[in-house]
Amino acid sequence: MSHIVKLGRPYLQIRSLFKSKQTWIRSVFAAKSSDAAARTTLISPSNFVTKLEFLEPKLEKTIPVYRVFDNEGKIMDESQDPKLSDETLRKMYRDMKMLNIMDGIMYDAQRQGRISFYMTNFGEEGSHVGSAAALSDTDLVFAQYREAGVLMWRGFRLDQFMDQCYANINDPASGKQMPVHYGSKDLNFVTISSPLATQMPQAAGAAYAMKRTKPDSCVICYFGDGAASEGDASCSI
Repeated sequence: MSHIVKLGRPYLQIRSLFKSKQTWIRSVFAAKSSDAAARTTLISPSNFVTKLEFLEPKLEKTIPVYRVFDNEGKIMDESQDPKLSDETLRKMYRDMKMLNIMDGIMYDAQRQGRISFYMTNFGEEGSHVGSAAALSDTDLVFAQYREAGVLMWRGFRLDQFMDQCYANINDPASGKQMPVHYGSKDLNFVTISSPLATQMPQAAGAAYAMKRTKPDSCVICYFGDGAASEGDASCSI
């Protein structure tokens, strides 16, 4: 019985220490939360707008948020209605859903060690399909590694995604490229590069060239917040 008591005392001391630590952590977290809430109330909410306009280069309290639909799904400004056909809307929804399903399967495959690398597009499906639907097939796309929905909209098949990610015999790059670094000459989708922001000056140069040779076409460039912090971003813009 004595050895149980001896073992119990250190346990009680450790338990008491953990309780005091937890109380300290909770108090610090509560203080930080209240500070964050106070800071949030000082920030002015953004206004919703129904027309896209360039902002004047002056100090703005907030950046307006463009939207077409209200919270009830109704179009706020009829002049902004793209008048899409039911067939187009069904394809947009199908591609967004398909991309989400593919991401779930391929992410699990990467975690299981079946492929070496994968980056999901969760939450960005609408921006991919919506922007791609506004382009013509001859427009040139420079993307990063979270724009698989653009390729899917243009007709890149699921087996082609798998060929590239698994670097099998049907991979157009013959296994010499990292997974999710897609590219398709037929679909005017420039092969993705790993370094951040490299696609931005390339897109600017391609746009200048197309302005001279294909005035009816355009170039679209996708990049994220990481690329925006690179020096190439400022030079390109």
